[in-house]
Amino acid sequence: MENHTVDELIERAALSKSDEDYNNLFNKLRGGEVFFNLTDSEKPTVPMVDVGEGMKAIVFYVSSKDSRLTNRYGGIAWQKGLQMASKMKNLDGVVIQGISDSWVAISQKTISNMIE
Repeated sequence: MENHTVDELIERAALSKSDEDYNNLFNKLRGGEVFFNLTDSEKPTVPMVDVGEGMKAIVFYVSSKDSRLTNRYGGIAWQKGLQMASKMKNLDGVVIQGISDSWVAISQKTISNMIE
């Protein structure tokens, strides 16, 4: 596999929707860290966002320098992030947001298969 950045792999998977491109992305993320916004409540939580058609997801950003991260954000190892997402009630999946505008979504079913 060529040495592509995570952002390039997100863009490629978003355009092609091929299993190979998704697998290349997931392999690149393995061992890495993803970032997420936290709510401003007394006990911060990871907010779920509406991604259309009544579906809820959490957004994982691939860079701590992403301007869409708020002042309150956290980081987690990719595999631990998937485990966290798999345990969240009423969550339909995860969005992996690249530094650019490219993103890919992963369903709860896919997440469950990835952490088994």
